[in-house]
Amino acid sequence: MAKAFAHANGIARALFTRRMAPALAAVTLVIGFAVLGIALGYPDWITPLIALAIVLVAMMTGMRGGFAAALIASVAFLGWAIVHDGFDVSDVVNYRHLLFFGLGLLIGYFAYGALGDFHLGRAVLRGKLSHAIRAGQVILYYQPVAEARSGKVVSLEALVRWNHPTRGLVMPDEFVPAAEGDAATIWELTLHTLQLAIDQCSEWRRQGHDVGVAVNLSVAAIDHPELVKEITEMLSKVGLSARRLTLEVTETAVMEDTARLLPALVRIRSVQRAAIAIDDFGTGYSSLARLEALPVDTLKIDRAFTMSSDEERRNSMLKAIIDLAHQLDLTACAEGVEDRAMWDVLVELGCDTVQGYALARPMPAAQVPAWLEQSRQADASPTPAPAVT
Repeated sequence: MAKAFAHANGIARALFTRRMAPALAAVTLVIGFAVLGIALGYPDWITPLIALAIVLVAMMTGMRGGFAAALIASVAFLGWAIVHDGFDVSDVVNYRHLLFFGLGLLIGYFAYGALGDFHLGRAVLRGKLSHAIRAGQVILYYQPVAEARSGKVVSLEALVRWNHPTRGLVMPDEFVPAAEGDAATIWELTLHTLQLAIDQCSEWRRQGHDVGVAVNLSVAAIDHPELVKEITEMLSKVGLSARRLTLEVTETAVMEDTARLLPALVRIRSVQRAAIAIDDFGTGYSSLARLEALPVDTLKIDRAFTMSSDEERRNSMLKAIIDLAHQLDLTACAEGVEDRAMWDVLVELGCDTVQGYALARPMPAAQVPAWLEQSRQADASPTPAPAVT
């Protein structure tokens, strides 16, 4: 029963999102042309059924499937007309035949453009995800970030997980892309993640742990008009300073859509002064001019650099990025630090903070206080937490 509800909920949510408005318009147009064809007495009641079938194909297989179905239907209509009326060229170009050939092309146009990336499977997944959020199945794991030289933990990055009742722990790459395809779903997931992380950070600080929290923001949610308001209310409710919150945005997203995201980033910084980090730095195509214009505090060096097997090239690239960050008065944080040797190299290169298995693996919120206490009692290098699957 629950599964059936999740499927129905996913389809219903999809039908009422902004993405489906053009699709519904397309269906209306298709039916209108079909009715016109029937009114002209050609080719009878099967036309609307074929038209709707094409639209359903587009919804179930994506835009390419819909476009292909439309072209096949167009050729089929024309072929049927030729066979039915013979090979009389003057009859083939009759306005009625052109009407239905045009109908097929119009369906293809709407399937390719208006329907966009709507996919029935993704719609169902979004419905299940929405249900999982309300059921408390979407949780956060936390991975510490420490000062490179002292080993002192300064914050924890919140990593979203889906604690599925039958599949176990589901990683974000399996559901976040689907959520990002729908504005309502990604906004719901964003608010849920922010709320969990802010509440948890406040609780840790009440327990005496001087740490902040970092939350990844989807490019689809960062310029939402209500984002600043929601963050402000969440922080105010628990009495947490915005300076304890870091919002992470991927380099690729920022560089590809700087014009749209820049005002949103400025708005976040001007209202609450929350820190902003560019995640996965080094994987995009940043320019100095753009970096200098962005209101960011930290460059998080992508793990591809720290895990490279070419030691000489790796170190030169790391040094270049770290120096770039410092020239822009930013903090450099290295991700994917898996052993103490790499950690020591980063200290020599002047990296500010580190994150990775050499420090700790991601862990459930319940394990964090004990781990923080253990790391505080250690000298410079906290004891890695046990692997959590």
